Amino acid sequence: YFDKELDNHGGSNHSSHTDNPGDYFLDIPKFLQINSLKRLEYRDKKLHINLTIRGVFEDRRGGTVKSANILPYIVDIDNRIFEFTSKIGFIQPSFPGKSIALQTSLIRHNQKAIFGKNDYKGIQESIYLNLIRQSYISTNNNILKYGMSYCADRYTQNFSQFFLNESIFSEDRVDLVTGFFTEYSLTMKENFILVAGIRADY
Repeated sequence: YFDKELDNHGGSNHSSHTDNPGDYFLDIPKFLQINSLKRLEYRDKKLHINLTIRGVFEDRRGGTVKSANILPYIVDIDNRIFEFTSKIGFIQPSFPGKSIALQTSLIRHNQKAIFGKNDYKGIQESIYLNLIRQSYISTNNNILKYGMSYCADRYTQNFSQFFLNESIFSEDRVDLVTGFFTEYSLTMKENFILVAGIRADY
C-alpha cells in the first residue's frame, strides 16, 4: 500500500481594482493562482517507490482599464504546468549495496502571454528517464555504478502581433539526448574516498 508522504494544496487571488494615480493602468495585476502537490511513498524490503504529482494554474491580467481616452494596452498571462515524477528502486536484501533504480519525469508547460500588441504561445513537453545500477567488486569498499539516461524535449512556440494576427516567429523543435555513464568509488580509509567516472551524451 502507499503512504501519503505530503499533500500540499493552496492558492492565491487578487481581484481588486487598484489604480491609485488614476492613469488608467492597474498598479497590481489581477491574478488567480492554484497550486497542488501530492506525494506517495511505498517501501518494503525489496522495493521503494516515490511518486510526485504537481499542478499549477495561474492567470494574471493587467495593463489598462477601460477608458475612451487612451489606447488599450493588454497584459494577460496564462500558465498551466503539469508534472509527474517517480523513483522506483529494487533492492537485493541478500546482497547489501546492490540495487537498481529508475527515475522518470514528465512535464507539460503551456503558456500564453499578451503584452500590448505582442502575442506569445508556447508549449514545452519533456520526458526524462534515468536508469542506475549499483553493485560492488569483491567488497563494499569498491562501489560501481553505471546506467543510461534519455531526455526528450518538444518546444512549440509562436510569437505574433495580437491585433494584426501576423506571425513574427514560429518554432516546432524536438531535442533528443541519450547518455551513458559509469562511476567507480574506492574507500581506502574512513576519511578518504577516491571517485572516478565517465559520461557520454549524444
